[in-house]
Order: sequence, then C-alpha cells, then structure tokens
Amino acid sequence: MYRGYLRAAVRDRRTRRALTPRYGLLAKRPTLSNSFLQAFNRDNVDLVDAAITEITARGVRTADGREHELDALVVAVGYELFSDPETYKTGMVVGVDGFDLGAFYATHRLQAYESVAVHGLPNRWVLVGPYSWTGTGWHFMVESSAAHAVRAIGEARRRGAQVVEVTAEAQRRYHAKITRQGRNIQHYFGVRNKGLRTYYVNSQGDMPYIRPTTALQSRRAATSYPFADYTWRPARAADTESTLVTQMGEVG
Repeated sequence: MYRGYLRAAVRDRRTRRALTPRYGLLAKRPTLSNSFLQAFNRDNVDLVDAAITEITARGVRTADGREHELDALVVAVGYELFSDPETYKTGMVVGVDGFDLGAFYATHRLQAYESVAVHGLPNRWVLVGPYSWTGTGWHFMVESSAAHAVRAIGEARRRGAQVVEVTAEAQRRYHAKITRQGRNIQHYFGVRNKGLRTYYVNSQGDMPYIRPTTALQSRRAATSYPFADYTWRPARAADTESTLVTQMGEVG
C-alpha cells in the first residue's frame, strides 16, 4: 500500500527507491506529514542518502565523494532519551549509601519499578522512566507516573512515614516481568530488524523506551500496586540534615 502511495506521490524513480523502507513496520518512527513526500517533486529539493563524512568550507562532503554546497546546515543528530544509559551521567543522581544511578544503569541496564521508582533512591519518583511509553500521548504517560507517586506519598502520610523506598526484590521481580512480556518486541527489533539504527533500541541492545502493556494496564498498575513493594519508615537523624537523594542535574 505504501509503495503504491509512493508511486503516486513522488515522480522520480530513484527518489522513490531511496524513500522505500528496508525494515519492518514502525521499526522507526514514521514521518507524520501530508506534504513530506510531495516536497521531493520540487526542483529545489534533492534527497541525498549517502552518509556525511566531512563538513567543508562550502557545505558538506558525502561518502560518495561529492561536495554539496549549502547556505545553511541544520544539525539534527538525535536526542538524549530516557531510554539511553548515556543520559544518566555518573555522579548526577546519588542516593543512600553512595548509590549512583548512572553507574547502576551502566552495569545493570535500565530498570525501574513500574517505570517510576528505583531501589537506593528513596522519596524519588520519575515521570518518564525506563519502559514507560505505551503508545499513547505524552500527557497520559506522565499522568500515570504522577498517579503512582501521589498514591505513595498519600500512603506515607497515612502511616506517618517520611522515607519511602521501593524494595530491591519488588524492583527485580517487576523488571523480570516486564522483560518477559517484551520478548516479542525484543525479537522484532533484535532479530527481524537486527542492526537497524532506531532510537527504540539503546546502546545496550535493550528496548526500555517501550512498555509492553496497554495504556489502561499502566494506569491501573499506577493506582493498585501493592504497598508491600515499598518500605515505609521515619527519617533517620542523618536524613533530616541533608536530602535523601542528591541530584546535581536533570535527567531527560
């Protein structure tokens, strides 16, 4: 169906060939535009799919040796995502007993209980964490994470607790479950589309961008997780003198 639409939208055969995906459906995020393909019919538009090897005084040189003269170069080399371990720098988020989020993720891969809480970082919940996107809009995902945090804070007040921390066992159990549920996604990207450059797959070969549940399942989990998966305790004397989690910068 897409090839038929491509033939109708783009006149040049070589350009159509370059625009034809050689990977599975949605293995890369599609371009949502009604005029993107038609733009390649304009006389002042050319599609260059060779890799850029050098920025020159007049433009860029590509792997085929050609130099392309430019008036302006718009650099779009990617983004730092919550699913990339490189986003979490060592020393940026430090919890109790020297726990370092960046070092933990580099060694143990990205994980978080229900995508929002990490053992070793009490009183800290993230709105966009590993395995949090369910295919919905950004706001639904953030609201689900916020509902999880609000429920935990409300229970802490009810118990008179000042320190709330997910248990290591609950985090381990949840990560094992979410990895098991994502086996088909792992196969699709790791086998059927192996080697594809896509932000759905991080540098560790994992897909923590995608939560392998429905949006409604994630919302239900945010409002019904067992309180036994957390520990609730009063603050120690040392905790009252400094914050439980030191965050030197923002994690995107």
